[in-house]
Amino acid sequence: MCLIALAWRVHPDYPLVVAANRDEFLDRPAAPAHWWPDAPGLLAGRDLEAGGTWMGLTRGGRFAALTNYRDPSQRPASGAPSRGLLVRDTLLSTASTLDTLTHVAADSARYAGFNLLFSDGKRLGIHESARNTVRLLEPGIHGLSNHLLGTPWPKVRTARERLAAALPTLPDPAALLTLLRDPTPAADAHLPETGVSLEWERHLSPIFIRAPGYGTRCSSLILVGADGQTLFHEWTWEAHAENRDLPRSAVTHCFHAGQPPARHRPDSSHAAFSARQAAQAVRVSAVMLQASPVLPCLLFLPGKRQKLPKDFPFCAVNGINGVRIAQSIGNTVRPGRTIEILSCSGGPKWHKLSTPTSSPSTPSVI
Repeated sequence: MCLIALAWRVHPDYPLVVAANRDEFLDRPAAPAHWWPDAPGLLAGRDLEAGGTWMGLTRGGRFAALTNYRDPSQRPASGAPSRGLLVRDTLLSTASTLDTLTHVAADSARYAGFNLLFSDGKRLGIHESARNTVRLLEPGIHGLSNHLLGTPWPKVRTARERLAAALPTLPDPAALLTLLRDPTPAADAHLPETGVSLEWERHLSPIFIRAPGYGTRCSSLILVGADGQTLFHEWTWEAHAENRDLPRSAVTHCFHAGQPPARHRPDSSHAAFSARQAAQAVRVSAVMLQASPVLPCLLFLPGKRQKLPKDFPFCAVNGINGVRIAQSIGNTVRPGRTIEILSCSGGPKWHKLSTPTSSPSTPSVI
């Protein structure tokens, strides 16, 4: 990752909230977040060049994320291992937060500079290799980029402030996705001096980066509930210059930390999930409604009344099986109307919304 805004034990319902962007060279291949077949219980994206990852979770409730430490004067030794392997190994370990980070610190000199955030589900800590320290973090809103935790770079300050403002809107991801998509550069007077040219300091100063051959490759949002219910949203952005404002893919994983995956038969009518993604879904705990691949999804939790934004398009809910919706007109949901998901069962619940060309048909919801 290259920017992480994190709320630790601040929200009453979500002890861990993470909004993060991964910036990388555009030609470096990577896979979006998925359950790793060679590491059961690990959910993360994957660097297809070195085999590691930048951020991930486990079914047991462990979380880890890494940012590079920007210092061009410190070149990694020839043959230095990939820092992404640290995230993988940390997630697969069974030790406590403090013991895990202490173990990493003892070997961190072999790697290029990095910061590693890690939680065993009980405590959150960080190892900063630049000063070889390990510390546990107090509850609060933290920001991390390519320097030390809390370094007041403009985008770090902005991310912390906007994360704090967005917390009351959760679990709706819209405000946090808007934050992660902000391409506003910092004024020259506020640019950090990290050893790169002024031109590159400008390129790297926005939250969402679009630079020659380099930029924000994916945006992620993690919500870990007090009851263990966990949501991992990830948007992967197109690498080609003409399409870099469009998502190449968007995935959402819902699972309950500490519980084994549920067995179910995926419903093939849910076109927004591939068959493989459907097979990986663990436990249905939410319904995702999305007007188009470009717009953020709307998340509805069972038993919680929520209102559609007034600027959301007039749309019809199509083919929802195993979901009961209250406060709707037939199978049509109008902007500004409160809807409530009463229950959901069966397979994954990604439902696309479309503008109807004729009068709504007979309701297909139950």
